[in-house]
Amino acid sequence: MTSVDALLDIPGRSASSSGANIHKPETLTAVLPASPVQRRIGSIPLWFATAISVSAVNLSRTVCAILAGTALAMSFPRNGSAEIVYATSINTDQIYTVDTTTHAVTPVFNATVPLDSLLFDMSGRIVYTELDNGQVNAFNPSTHSNVSLATGLAQPIDLALEPSLASVLVSDASSNTLSRVSLTGGVLGTIGVGGRPDGLIYDGIGRLFVNVSSGFQANNSQVEQIDPTTGAVLATTGNTGVFLDGLTFDPATGMLFASGYNNGRIVQINPNTMAFTFLTPTGPSLSQPDGIVSGGSGDLFIASRANSTVMQYDIATDADTAIATINGLDDLAPASGLGAPVPEPASLAIFGTALAGLGLIRRRRRRSV
Repeated sequence: MTSVDALLDIPGRSASSSGANIHKPETLTAVLPASPVQRRIGSIPLWFATAISVSAVNLSRTVCAILAGTALAMSFPRNGSAEIVYATSINTDQIYTVDTTTHAVTPVFNATVPLDSLLFDMSGRIVYTELDNGQVNAFNPSTHSNVSLATGLAQPIDLALEPSLASVLVSDASSNTLSRVSLTGGVLGTIGVGGRPDGLIYDGIGRLFVNVSSGFQANNSQVEQIDPTTGAVLATTGNTGVFLDGLTFDPATGMLFASGYNNGRIVQINPNTMAFTFLTPTGPSLSQPDGIVSGGSGDLFIASRANSTVMQYDIATDADTAIATINGLDDLAPASGLGAPVPEPASLAIFGTALAGLGLIRRRRRRSV
């Protein structure tokens, strides 16, 4: 008998491949196990649950609304703690994995050119930028294949996976634009911004934020919420008085965090009000913090560039710890906040059932008139 287990059980997403010590990127976006409520629902036969849901006799609009609301609430993936963080080096031209528990550093891929930013697409490929060559490429850790997605860009640096999951936005540092690059290859268009774009990220509800300044290391960065279609500035922090490099969204706190490259501090930004606060970690000093990513459970990972150190920062205690050293460390792969949340299979199933129930009720009422 078919059961709802097939719809509600969420498989683990972390794995490692043999031979090359390549960790699958899913460890960075590990989905938590199903809740006790989900497990109980999972024991109900599918036909029985469907019969209850779409019954024209007993189902009310209220029940359908509850089901739809539950589906929407579940539509945002829940991120577990980062186990493996990926890092780029501008000195060795390599991508590395950093085990946040053992602190082991393992080479993954040698691009033979200096690398800047990186992230993962939904197929598990590592998408990365070649600053000096003006390229965006994608490396498949499973097949060891490497393909070009875009060429001729103006100093491509930071990346953000878009809510469509079909493209990435790239900060073109020297042209004051964001380039939209298809994950199947090709530049889909550009968005003009009012200065040099650096770190950029979509938050948990699909809003786009970008660090914008008048130039590299200029102490006048502001974090702007930008319309991803028109480029219009929807909200801004105003001048922060520092140069902001990396930018990330932390789902545990609902806050944005940016790295203060010149002053070795972290800037916390409320995405709803754009109010910002400077944080100075207690522990090893940050020296030219560049890439910054959320671990998904109240911690951040920061690329302290000048001393080539990967730092783990606890938001609650305001303390950081050095966990690894990489020559020429530049950026870190996002552990969470890759783009707008992806609906889970369970939420889609429940939402679909709710819509089916509402449809039956509406048809039944029409027939009775």
